[in-house]
Amino acid sequence: MSEKISKLNSGDFNFIVQGPIYSDSEREGDRACTIRCLASIRTFFPAAEIILSTWKGADTEGLDCDILILNEDPGAVAYSEIQKPPGCNNVNRQIVSTRAGFAQARRPYAVKFRGDLAMESNNILNFSDLLTTPLTNGFFRSRVLVPPLFTYKPHRSLRPLHISDIVQVGRTDDLRDFWQVPLAPEPETTRWFEHRKSPYFGLLDDGNFKVRMFAEQYLICGWLAQHGKIVQVNHPLDWSAQKALLTQKILIENFCVLELNELGVRFHHRFMMGQASCGNSIYRSGEWRRLSAAYRSLPSRWIAQVELVILIYVSFVEFIFKTLLKGTSIQRSPAFQWLRKLYRRAIPF
Repeated sequence: MSEKISKLNSGDFNFIVQGPIYSDSEREGDRACTIRCLASIRTFFPAAEIILSTWKGADTEGLDCDILILNEDPGAVAYSEIQKPPGCNNVNRQIVSTRAGFAQARRPYAVKFRGDLAMESNNILNFSDLLTTPLTNGFFRSRVLVPPLFTYKPHRSLRPLHISDIVQVGRTDDLRDFWQVPLAPEPETTRWFEHRKSPYFGLLDDGNFKVRMFAEQYLICGWLAQHGKIVQVNHPLDWSAQKALLTQKILIENFCVLELNELGVRFHHRFMMGQASCGNSIYRSGEWRRLSAAYRSLPSRWIAQVELVILIYVSFVEFIFKTLLKGTSIQRSPAFQWLRKLYRRAIPF
């Protein structure tokens, strides 16, 4: 009979709050988001150690943390000048501030967090079994909990190895290892297709997106490389049946997707809008549980993998046709709409 796992308590955790000091407005000196973030951690995890890892020159006076780290800002590179204001790839900022936080983390478990998030409960403690049970497969000692937002299904988004990095909950040693990835070489990572032929064919950001990999993909690929698994991702939509199967395997064997109320986390409204716009492209908690159960036996695992291969090719065909027919009279015709509804009933994914 296996030994019963005791429930974790707040004193078992470090919170690594990384990145800039966030405001609620454009008013200079407004630090309301980060103040609220730190206060929420104190409320629901009173015995946790809070590590605030931000930038030199930031106004940190009076912020409620146990350890303050002021890092040199490595800067960021804009994805494209066409977007106004230009969006930036902050992956190196995230690596520098998160890695510095984990370097000083001494509690056995940790939460990787941002200053514009807030805790609404201590529900994480309800998942002590997931956090403490050793994994038989995978690269972590035990599971890392992540939210649905930016944890993309490869067959719906055509983005392989895209697992959320907004919030991560797990063993400190596991997360410290994850964030040991090398800095992304810049500007070539973000502006990779500036002087190369774009592979997007207008499917992503009208072909104006220059980045080689999204931050989430870069982090997962770097972490896998540290464990001897080299995966070549040449652009964000560099999908294949093999990469789709690997994405599903990595997710099921190393992570656990939980809804925000299960994690007890409140996202900033802009993230909630982003999650709503993702629709059926992201893994939800229920789907992760279904796949996790399927992976426990070889026959059901094979069925799940065959289903994924079929869906990724069907999804690709649909994506191409939707793009090619966008705005045309064919797409608006009653016959096309009828066929689309029939197709959706036949292949509900």
